[in-house]
Amino acid sequence: MEEGDSVLPFRGFPVLSMDGVMNMKALFLALLVLLALGASSGHAEIVVVAGADNETRALSREDVINIFMGRYRRFPNGQEAVPLEREGDAPERRRFYQSLLNKRLEEIHAYWARLRFSGRTEPPRVIPGGRDAYLRAITETPGAIGYVEGGDLPRDLRVLLSLPE
Repeated sequence: MEEGDSVLPFRGFPVLSMDGVMNMKALFLALLVLLALGASSGHAEIVVVAGADNETRALSREDVINIFMGRYRRFPNGQEAVPLEREGDAPERRRFYQSLLNKRLEEIHAYWARLRFSGRTEPPRVIPGGRDAYLRAITETPGAIGYVEGGDLPRDLRVLLSLPE
């Protein structure tokens, strides 16, 4: 409590002067700003994309899960789906699986190790190189489906699903 604040008890709480109230308001606003900055990750959302020539206009979350987890490899219209993966531990790759399945990349690796061992299906094809090589592979591979950070996307890509953080 600062000098000039009243000490008249109100159910056990001191009564603050206007200076004390203004300091509390400033503290509250600063706290709100910090919370807002902490909640914002600074990343664009992850979007699932296909080449613009793909006939599929949209996919459900369940469709994307089934395609990327090897349960089926066809779009709802019957066209073959070719899931493409970023290489290594690309941040987009981690965010994609976290947003889609709420799973860490290590859990996805373990899942594919089990399926590969059983011989049931193959994981998505990994595209080496950076973002440009990955986007080029999506646009040039018939039936390709991939994921990227939203924002400025090439015109030859179509967004099929947006994944919230």
